[in-house]
Amino acid sequence: MTGIFINYRTGDETFAAPVIDERLRREFGDDRVFRDSRSLEPGLDFPPEIWYHLKRSVVLLALIGPRWLQLTDDSGNRRIDDPKDYVRREIRRALKRDIRVIPVLLDGGRMPTEEELPADIRRLARRQFLPLHTRNLLVDLQRLVDELARIVPRAGSGSGNGSAPASVATPETSQGVPAPPPGGRYSAVRITGDGQVFNGPITGGDSHA
Repeated sequence: MTGIFINYRTGDETFAAPVIDERLRREFGDDRVFRDSRSLEPGLDFPPEIWYHLKRSVVLLALIGPRWLQLTDDSGNRRIDDPKDYVRREIRRALKRDIRVIPVLLDGGRMPTEEELPADIRRLARRQFLPLHTRNLLVDLQRLVDELARIVPRAGSGSGNGSAPASVATPETSQGVPAPPPGGRYSAVRITGDGQVFNGPITGGDSHA
């Protein structure tokens, strides 16, 4: 079983998916966490691979930031309203298969109402969510890990064949970080993995779960 499927929308708090992926891989192993941009090898047929890994998952994390509902396509239509939108299709299939769907609200994100969602994923609006705020990143990540550990065996627990843990996102004190915008805050983090390094501030204003 893959275990954990990370569902996210490109352009909406894009820092979150790799941060969550990195931490969950450390706790549960590479083979139990799926994020398409990391997990899929070049040249593979995208749709069948996505559905294969989703079918093998027991939980889908729906990452919802402040632009999750509002992001549009080139014609100005909401992406979520497109029946071919992969975010929508992944959530729809997870709900249909009774895979547990956990909304993760990112900085400024809020739960959509049933009226704001297409009919085939309106049940998402009734799911209990977890918050993930940059100003409280380590605490919120730990809570997410603890909740998932009730569903997915940790790496080395003796269940499954999870790979060795990946490196963890390590908080650091950044030097020379510019002042935050009015009413905003910075959380300085260093993220390594997948051949990329992010080292610096993530901007986030106060938000409420």
